[in-house]
Amino acid sequence: MEQLDSTENAVSPRVNRLSIIALCLAIAEIAALIFLGGTGLAVFAVGAGHVALNEIKARKEQGAKAAILALALGYAVAIFGVFSTLRALPYIFA
Repeated sequence: MEQLDSTENAVSPRVNRLSIIALCLAIAEIAALIFLGGTGLAVFAVGAGHVALNEIKARKEQGAKAAILALALGYAVAIFGVFSTLRALPYIFA
């Protein structure tokens, strides 16, 4: 039977990669909203955030705060996009 080093015994919980990707998408969406006026990336940030939260729960990983922040930013941008579209409708059909 082999003996393990003390460094091999200490297993640190991994950070979920998809939560980091979701957060990057949300930040890119904020930049796209400011500079281009687009809200399309919000769908991907929200989707990746939800999948990341499910993976974190199933695999007992870290990164829940990043996924929740990505969800909050993604939903906020999506709601802003919906309200902006509704506000512009009278001008579009006039």
